[in-house]
Amino acid sequence: MERLVTIDQKIINREKPDQYSLPKILKWTGTSREYCMSGMWTGEKPTQKPEGSRVVFPSVEQFRIAKDIYFAWNDIVAQQAFPPELPDTILDRLFQTRLASTPLVLFVPWGVRPVGTLGESEIEALETLERFNNNLRKRNINTTILIMPADLYATEVNNQVDAFYANRYFQTVNAQASRKGFAVKPWSSIRQENQEEYDRLRSEMDPQSILPCGILERAMKAAERRSGYEDKRSIESAALAYLRERLCEAEIIENKYRPIKVSMVAKGKDAYVDRNLPRIYILPEKLQFPWLK
Repeated sequence: MERLVTIDQKIINREKPDQYSLPKILKWTGTSREYCMSGMWTGEKPTQKPEGSRVVFPSVEQFRIAKDIYFAWNDIVAQQAFPPELPDTILDRLFQTRLASTPLVLFVPWGVRPVGTLGESEIEALETLERFNNNLRKRNINTTILIMPADLYATEVNNQVDAFYANRYFQTVNAQASRKGFAVKPWSSIRQENQEEYDRLRSEMDPQSILPCGILERAMKAAERRSGYEDKRSIESAALAYLRERLCEAEIIENKYRPIKVSMVAKGKDAYVDRNLPRIYILPEKLQFPWLK
């Protein structure tokens, strides 16, 4: 019979544990609690103040799982530029991946650089992803980073660059990401593979009825600056097309990959349009939107 692992509560308190993740992890790993009464440890709930308490893990393996998930979560919190979105889902996906050892997809959309070639900011962003991914793997969490070049956003939804330039830029991103062992798949390929679902979602997703007015207004201002269109009607059309595409993308990616999204942008850009995609924000402000730096 595998031996139990016990940890005194005083030791846990000394480390100032994360009060969000720890209770969930202890519950998921089947821990129990023992209390010291008159110098004896018992699993019965005390009727008066105990002399001490300790957490009991049912096995060494459950203790290792709990430790890996706890510190993986701490890595996210330590690096966050903004708090995670849908943290319960993120923590659960880390836990399920650690249990099953099936790869967890870290989904990373990547925009186009309007002019010039891939620069230091993109390289630094990729290196940040690599370090983060390596830390998760050290915690025995099997991960795959999926870079998604947002090609159709640049050439179809907006008129930012021509298709030749977009393709050349994303080929460079592909080369850099592939050297680090990342998977790369553009939105055009993902959409084509899920065309039937995309067509259905596109017919159902009306940004003007789904999204708050503030999101629509912000998309209009962004389209005015970056869409490549100049007349008001085209700018409005581009803004609505962008929002609809984001809504469809979020649904397809969530259904297909069950990922954690690692966002390369400021948190507000993802609000509402990312639907139920759990997401984290680990890039420092100076590296956010690396293709615009």
